[in-house]
Amino acid sequence: MKLFTSTLAMLIFLSLAQNATGQAKLAKTRRAPPKIISCGICNQEAIFLPKPVYPAAAAEVNISGSVSVEILIDIEGNVIEAKVARGHPLLRSASVKAALRAKFTPKLLSGTPVMVRGSVVYNFISGKFEDPKENVATKIGIVNGRATSLPKPEHSQETKNLCADGRVEIEVIIGEDGAVTQATVISGDDLLVESALEAAKRAKFQTYHGPPINTRGILVYNYPSGIKCVDVGVVNKKAISLPKPIINGNAIIERPIEIPVRIVIDLDGTVLAARALKGHPLIRRDLENAARKARFSPTLINSKPFKIKATIVYKIRPDRTVEF
Repeated sequence: MKLFTSTLAMLIFLSLAQNATGQAKLAKTRRAPPKIISCGICNQEAIFLPKPVYPAAAAEVNISGSVSVEILIDIEGNVIEAKVARGHPLLRSASVKAALRAKFTPKLLSGTPVMVRGSVVYNFISGKFEDPKENVATKIGIVNGRATSLPKPEHSQETKNLCADGRVEIEVIIGEDGAVTQATVISGDDLLVESALEAAKRAKFQTYHGPPINTRGILVYNYPSGIKCVDVGVVNKKAISLPKPIINGNAIIERPIEIPVRIVIDLDGTVLAARALKGHPLIRRDLENAARKARFSPTLINSKPFKIKATIVYKIRPDRTVEF
């Protein structure tokens, strides 16, 4: 009997030890930060590369030259860090602001998401911004009319409910065979640019007679209005009630991040819909749930209440605390 009891105790001890070891390994895996790879100069890899605004102060003295901005891209393809490596002081701020809005295709290394470190280069020449890719192809303007196949982008009921509408512009490079070899977002609603980009990549175009050439043009998509809304921008300080989200404990947050959440506010000030514009799926869900519980005063225009689309910006620290 004593031998049986001792054996049973030993088995229980080994089982508990193995379980503890497994939990420790799992916790260590969850805490392990993503690996970082390099992309060098990353301009050509961007799916959304906004052009910087030429600063008025620089225009007054006709400053020109290139600005190199070092960036860190997270596993979602968002730029989370940007700092100038070289460039004229009057051109730096505009370049950093543009770089922070850029979007890249998420990278995988052996099937595992990785972060990417590299740089983007902006060229300012004779009082304007010059795209560093200008010499890649002949520019031909808006190309919708040249398309032999122009798939329609998806405009889901969800995006309609979030008041996503209007014009989206996609710059495309068209190969010698009429297929799109590269597509980059120029402008448009953040909730619509991905669907427009995917549609643009599938488009086909007429080819020119004579020597084969690559061409560069712009595809324009016009999304019809779903719910008529007035855009009022960031509304953190206008909320009557703005509950703080509880961030999922499995989400890894290495540095402070800001995540915008698009919301639609009904006539009575309640939130009808919410959609995070970037961030890890675990964090997005928490932010969207909190945003739906926010409350606002009705928006009046000419004494009449209106539905509005707006943005709540959540600032999240590595310890998962949230600020507004």
